[in-house]
Amino acid sequence: MKIPIECEDKTILERLSSDKKALATLKIRDCGATTEITQIIQIKQKSEFESDIYIVRGDAEINFEWIDNQLLITSDATRENIFKKINKQQGIIILYK
Repeated sequence: MKIPIECEDKTILERLSSDKKALATLKIRDCGATTEITQIIQIKQKSEFESDIYIVRGDAEINFEWIDNQLLITSDATRENIFKKINKQQGIIILYK
């Protein structure tokens, strides 16, 4: 029998797009002392579920900002620690630097 792992999500940063139709959120997921933290950026548009667009293992420096209605994500995460990196979600272009 597998014991379920309880994880805790903590919201670090939220920013609304300039047209106020989408919300980007940075969360840290902590699943306990035996696992590394995971950082997740999600986009939520009205009447939609949150969509994970960027997932990184570890404590990389991550930030994001809306430029018009495009999301620019800056991160110093190494390639091997990036689990998910989406370039377009629900019509929103996502740029990385």
